[in-house]
Amino acid sequence: MSGVQLVLGWAVVALWFALWEALPGRRRHPALREALGRPVLLEIGVESLLLTLFAALWFGSLGHGGWLLLFVVLGLLIALPPQLRARHHFPIPSPLRWGDIGLALLRLVVAGGLLAWRL
Repeated sequence: MSGVQLVLGWAVVALWFALWEALPGRRRHPALREALGRPVLLEIGVESLLLTLFAALWFGSLGHGGWLLLFVVLGLLIALPPQLRARHHFPIPSPLRWGDIGLALLRLVVAGGLLAWRL
């Protein structure tokens, strides 16, 4: 896998994550709608770089088969544990927010699809 492929994959995923954060109603970075600030760009850049490198390891060693399952499991691994931990830190357990988990899965699976296409 060439460096050009990695850079293109990183750029496509970084653009996807920036567009995702700019969607109306996103709570994670409300200031992003006004202007992409340096801390937000750094966070998006690092996250997309790490995901690109992870995908490059997967695709470079095991091929493109099973990428959907890989990114679904990775999305659940990222989205589910914080909600499970939050349930036990309050006197009244809060219900799991399945909508938020589904959106996190969608975000990561689309990024995985873009990487499967680019890498």
